[in-house]
Amino acid sequence: MPTIQNPRLEALAQGLARGLGVQEATREAGYSRQYGVTRRRAEREDVLVRAAEIQRQAALDARDLTPIIEMLTDLAAASRELGTAAAMTAAKSALAEAGRLRGLLPHAPTAPIIRPPVLSDEQWAKQWAHLSRD
Repeated sequence: MPTIQNPRLEALAQGLARGLGVQEATREAGYSRQYGVTRRRAEREDVLVRAAEIQRQAALDARDLTPIIEMLTDLAAASRELGTAAAMTAAKSALAEAGRLRGLLPHAPTAPIIRPPVLSDEQWAKQWAHLSRD
């Protein structure tokens, strides 16, 4: 999508793309602070599409994201091996960020959906009993 013809809407999209909050991006773009109007303006489809495009282009221009994605995936695997709740939370965060970055890549390959096996209560207890805190 090319730049938005309205310079203030373009400035709003750029502010949102940089991570500014709606109020701050709106103020920076030169609009008044009317909450309802501000929210509707920031939720316009053309503004949201343009902000996403700016973010994507900035990520692509910054560097090749593949090594970062691989590093996040390795960190998630290392966290998983620890087997603690905090490590699993860290693994989840690393994988979520890797997925977000992968979505920024051009023609990102889609990973197949891997469904976990359905386990009976007995099978589940046998597999995960070692993690219980007695």
